[in-house]
Amino acid sequence: MKITYNVEHLPERKAGGGKQCEEVNAVIAFLANGQKKNMCIEYDDLKEAKNRLGSIQRYRKINKLQDVFDVYRVEKKIYVVKTPERRKA
Repeated sequence: MKITYNVEHLPERKAGGGKQCEEVNAVIAFLANGQKKNMCIEYDDLKEAKNRLGSIQRYRKINKLQDVFDVYRVEKKIYVVKTPERRKA
C-alpha cells in the first residue's frame, strides 16, 4: 500500500449519480406516456433478466414510485404495470 499527501495534480471528480441503464430510461419514457398501461422487456438470458429487474426495482424504491408502477419477472421477461390512480374521497 502506498499513501501520498499533498498531491499536486488531483484528478477531476466524476459527477455523482452514475448513468441510468437503458431499461430505467425505457421505464421513465413508459411512465411519461399516458396511453400505455403495461410493458414487457424480454431477455435472452435469465441471469441478465434478474440483474435488470434489480436495477428497475432500485430505481422504483429510491424515487418512491411504489404507488406509481409495479414490476415483476416471469422467466426471462420483466413486466412493468402502471398502478391505477386511487382517488381520495
